[in-house]
Amino acid sequence: MQLVGADDVADKDVVGAIVAVFAGLTDHQRSAFELTRGDGLSQADAAQILGTTVMGIKQCVHKVYEKLRRAVVNDETESADLDAGAASPSVTMERP
Repeated sequence: MQLVGADDVADKDVVGAIVAVFAGLTDHQRSAFELTRGDGLSQADAAQILGTTVMGIKQCVHKVYEKLRRAVVNDETESADLDAGAASPSVTMERP
């Protein structure tokens, strides 16, 4: 029998967040990211394949990185808050 530690659960949460980001990408964002980061093509080659500009590829890849960063940082923040016994981040305080 294998025990699952807190790190394993956190890793699964991060993987889940990353999978969710990729599921929510547009076809164009996913293709730009896969061509440049996965296949190792230059931004110019990816732009030619996708029929767009190099700036368009840069913007798509940047948006993907931003979405990934937000998902992972948000997931880690929520995990840390819950571990520390803090209130759920979705709860807001109203001003009097």
